[in-house]
Amino acid sequence: MVISHADSEELPLSEPEVSGESSNRYEGLCLIRTLCSYSAALMRLSDEDLKLKQMSLRLRRAETEWRNTIEQEHATTSTAEMQRKKESLVRKAKEYKKELDGIMVHVEDPPVTITQLSAQHERIKKQEADIKAKRAKLRAFKGLPPNLDVARMQLKQARDEQMELIKLRERILGKMAAGVS
Repeated sequence: MVISHADSEELPLSEPEVSGESSNRYEGLCLIRTLCSYSAALMRLSDEDLKLKQMSLRLRRAETEWRNTIEQEHATTSTAEMQRKKESLVRKAKEYKKELDGIMVHVEDPPVTITQLSAQHERIKKQEADIKAKRAKLRAFKGLPPNLDVARMQLKQARDEQMELIKLRERILGKMAAGVS
């Protein structure tokens, strides 16, 4: 067995030998080991004690600062002084109210209210949507002649051409399918 401590060197511990000197050496080493463990425990307790004392001092200082701040606030603002400040503020508020009322007499009501503006905004949105739909319709008729009969005839020709293309596609697909099988 080997013992070690931060400040001491490693000390081997073994079973006592037959001679008395070895027995005394073993007992001495056990005693040193016990003293080292006591010393380490005392050092840990001492460190913890110092930390607690520092924390206690910090808390006392914070408490003292807190009490001083509270006392200063109460000392500077007595009840009578607070009452005077309140009365002063009430007088100022009344003066401002009179001044505002005097100004409002000369001001006309606004020609448009927020409600009216929001309603107008909704109407504009609806009109924009209608215009967008009508422009889409115009694009659909773009390229057609202004005469309705001529436009119908062009539409019929376009549909006939479409049907012929569909038939051609079907024939080609049929030939491809026949070639695969």
